[in-house]
Amino acid sequence: MIDEMTELILDNKPLSVELKQKAQKMLAEFKANLKHSLKDADQYRKNANVEDYDFNNYSNAIRDVSANMTIRTNSKPENWVFELSDARYSLTYGLGFIKKEK
Repeated sequence: MIDEMTELILDNKPLSVELKQKAQKMLAEFKANLKHSLKDADQYRKNANVEDYDFNNYSNAIRDVSANMTIRTNSKPENWVFELSDARYSLTYGLGFIKKEK
């Protein structure tokens, strides 16, 4: 979803009203998914093994993105690109450790 938002923004400058609304809807959905993922991670953490390597990397990546996601859905999508790129990097980096262990 991060790549889709970034492409939508970069490939359609300036954004029409319709595309701006689409981007804002995508961001709202992404943030809602992120919130649900954090909630699920908190629930899982209660029962997880402290040494659960995959979960810890997943949880840390999600928490990093959540902590740094300051984009407001009613702001200009053109200003989101840097923060979306940072979120993509955090997720790719954190989840990359899981793939390497498998």
